[in-house]
Amino acid sequence: MRKVEIILTVLLVIFFFGYLFLLPGGSIFLSMVIGILACFYLLGGGAISISGGSVTSFLSQKNRNADRPTFLLLVMGVVFSIGLVGIQFIVLSYPGGRFIGIVGLALLSGISLISLLLWSREKQGLFLNILKRSIPLMLLIILLNLLPAGSIERFRFRNYPEYLEVLKDFQENPTNENYDLLKEKRKRLK
Repeated sequence: MRKVEIILTVLLVIFFFGYLFLLPGGSIFLSMVIGILACFYLLGGGAISISGGSVTSFLSQKNRNADRPTFLLLVMGVVFSIGLVGIQFIVLSYPGGRFIGIVGLALLSGISLISLLLWSREKQGLFLNILKRSIPLMLLIILLNLLPAGSIERFRFRNYPEYLEVLKDFQENPTNENYDLLKEKRKRLK
């Protein structure tokens, strides 16, 4: 399971740069990989990966002591999924992306704080593994929220100033006429 997590993370980085440099299919593949990684965490794959790397070790741990660590791992999956969806919405400039990112950041901060407190008391590698995954996600969300609004689009379409102007007009006044003009300019980019 850990290999799946590593492969998805590497693909995420590759498709992020494909999205930034306007490679064909960059946004679709980026969305797909983030969605798969979010589902991986949501459905317990992250918990399995963090707890020992195999389904049998996770299930034996769950049967042995179904208390705080197992519950924390399952909650962690939901929180990581929310954080990843927030990152996706911010990068792809979807409405409400920054809000979802901030909610994900707050939840990730809570999971990290709980993991840090439990790790300092019990010194289990499980809590350290949660911290190793949550801190980079938190830093990425903070970085994306610190970027000025529209900076990703300005970088992506830096060679197409007329498209950026139409995009700005559409964002300020989202009417059907502006949308049709935006679609027309987008078709000319290809």
